[in-house]
Amino acid sequence: KVEFLPAITFTGQICLLFLAGLLNLLSIATIGIFLLGLLLTFISLKEHENYHDFFCSGYLFFIAACLYFLILFKGQVFKSYDNFSHWALVVKQMLLTNRFPTWKDSIILFQSYPLGSSVFIYYVCRIISPISEGCQMFAQTMLSISMILPLFSYAKKNKITNTILVIGSAVFLLSFNIAPNSLLVDTLLPLVGISGFLLLEEELSKEKKTTWCVIPLAISVSLIKNSGVFFWALMAAKILFFWI
Repeated sequence: KVEFLPAITFTGQICLLFLAGLLNLLSIATIGIFLLGLLLTFISLKEHENYHDFFCSGYLFFIAACLYFLILFKGQVFKSYDNFSHWALVVKQMLLTNRFPTWKDSIILFQSYPLGSSVFIYYVCRIISPISEGCQMFAQTMLSISMILPLFSYAKKNKITNTILVIGSAVFLLSFNIAPNSLLVDTLLPLVGISGFLLLEEELSKEKKTTWCVIPLAISVSLIKNSGVFFWALMAAKILFFWI
């Protein structure tokens, strides 16, 4: 289902960028992924007969929400302490140095935190605006919205009512725990886990023996925060149970 594609794409980018960061090739990987995306865009123009699949309520919400937050975050700055102590600090350090922080960067206090969401924010900001804090907020919020998008795939029956319910759920999920103008991952982490479970359920319902498209989500959820291993373990257990 097309509603899963942004989540798979973004988490795939996280996996590639994280690997590139370990190899100290973060800047090169950013340019390479962006150019590859442009190339694939031009290639996909030949498949224009499939474009009608994307004219659905989910993508209308995705575009509208992204535009809304792009305007809302213009000129915004971080205000909460946790952004200054780590989450926004580590992104700013990466944007300044074009590499992962090392033990030499004493300004980074929590060096055991993984950098899953940070590499995606780095990627978006490096392309759009490296010095804009509003752009950093937008990048993480766009990532969160992409994880909510799969819910729209279940709004096919009673379309109007279910779409309204999903939109209401999306507003709640984006605001009930962590405000969108923060880079804390306490909301993003379960959203990636939920998106992975929904995709896994979709794949296993077709009785597929391979669930390769879940791999980027499973890896990314463990890269966003250490406790994401909990979601990864549940996905692995579900696959193992299905195979047995």
